[in-house]
Amino acid sequence: MTRVSPPTDPPEDRNGSGAFATDHLLPQLKERTVRGGAHTAITQALKGGLQLAGVVVLARLLAPEDFGLVAVVTAVTGFALLFRQMGLPMATVQSPTLTHQQVNSLFWINVGMSLLLAALTAAAAPLIARVFGDDRLTMLVVVAASGFILGGLSAQHRALLRREMRFAAINQTQVVGMALGTGSAIAFAWMGLSYWALVLSQIVNGVYNAAAFWWLSPWRPGRPAVGGGIKRLLMFGGNLTAANLTTYLSKNVDNLLIGAMLGPTLLGAYSKAYSVVMLPVQHLGRPLSTVMVPAMSRLHDQPQKLANYFYRAAHFQAVVCIPLLALLALFPLGMTRLILGPQWDQAAEVFRIFALGSLAQPIIGACNWLMIATDRTGRFFFYSVVNTVILVAAFASVVTLGIEAMAWAYGAVTWAVLPWLLTLALRKSPANLMGLLRALRGPVVATAAAVGVAWFVGERVAFDDPRWLALAGGAVGAVTYFAVLAVMGDLAQLASLRQFLRPPKAAKQPEPAL
Repeated sequence: MTRVSPPTDPPEDRNGSGAFATDHLLPQLKERTVRGGAHTAITQALKGGLQLAGVVVLARLLAPEDFGLVAVVTAVTGFALLFRQMGLPMATVQSPTLTHQQVNSLFWINVGMSLLLAALTAAAAPLIARVFGDDRLTMLVVVAASGFILGGLSAQHRALLRREMRFAAINQTQVVGMALGTGSAIAFAWMGLSYWALVLSQIVNGVYNAAAFWWLSPWRPGRPAVGGGIKRLLMFGGNLTAANLTTYLSKNVDNLLIGAMLGPTLLGAYSKAYSVVMLPVQHLGRPLSTVMVPAMSRLHDQPQKLANYFYRAAHFQAVVCIPLLALLALFPLGMTRLILGPQWDQAAEVFRIFALGSLAQPIIGACNWLMIATDRTGRFFFYSVVNTVILVAAFASVVTLGIEAMAWAYGAVTWAVLPWLLTLALRKSPANLMGLLRALRGPVVATAAAVGVAWFVGERVAFDDPRWLALAGGAVGAVTYFAVLAVMGDLAQLASLRQFLRPPKAAKQPEPAL
């Protein structure tokens, strides 16, 4: 009788520990990457829907003051969160080889750092309450800080799941956790717990996520110890944390300057324009980053494949983001009224300027992922520092000229620093500039054609309402865009990815011989 062999476990890795092996991912890496991207994109949409539903219900159960108190707490804890994980989970995801001792060391460092940050934040709670003049903030900050510990306990388990490209499990956990958090917030608010409903719901979400990630990952930590050759991993995580810190500063210093010197009304128009313009970049970039960094990190020994993944990441971001940003830049008033309403007309020109400056974001995102995946976070940090210093200087020099000047400063610095970023990312990497330009050629040419046709329609057809102009121009521009993409072969390239969204068919097992 012929015996059917059961599926084998992942092969042993170079360190002799099968728990961290990733070679078994390579035969279906492309399929895993695309399906993971699809799963993550769907998860983003579900989380956004849950968040919106929660806001709609909670806005009717809680007072604006309750949201204001928690906003203060979030601002405090959000800054501390930059230091909690120290970039070590990403070091676990990126590292070509790992041992139990290394992951155990990173686990206990994450736990220790989380405990330290929770203690420091709790100790600072009375001072925070005094600064904002509200004693209720003391206990709110203490309870919110306890959530740091939950994140530290599960950081490495989640990282190992990402390393194994188990995106469906991660995404399902996040959706269920958010659903539990939102449901508990509504229940707590209905019970009359006011602002505590928002903070306690975050703890509920954190407890579920920590428990689920431990359940999903078979790895278990040993006794507290630090060692096992983790110097490279610590340097990787330190550079990444420092880069995130400087990026956080660059994304907030302009708001601080405008709020201090120009007032809250202009700050509202400026910040809302930036957040809307960045929506397509962020909602596409986050799921792509979640998938592409682990995928490219598995290809250290296959440089040409790694380069191709980099080109495809840049291409896919450009296909989606560049035409949307161009539409915002071409019809800023109409798009502002469609998205925000006529009361935001003063933000229209800022929309246009931000859209023009953000056209480089698909390239910037792909370059950042390439540097992280190829273990060059030192260069990533160096770029972040220089970019932040130049941005801060530019913002400080033009803030008195108004919010449009601030938006121009953002765009000018972004484009001026881009060639240097390309040099940092591509030097001594398997990718090159010509390959990147070929990947971007289709979206750029198609967008230029679409903008030309949309502009022609806008010039020839009179519309009393700028919203109709934006809709009509966007419609003919979209038809033109996809037609040009089809002629250039880019649509066929994207359509070929659909086969990987389908689960692979199970191979037929041979019939037992009688």
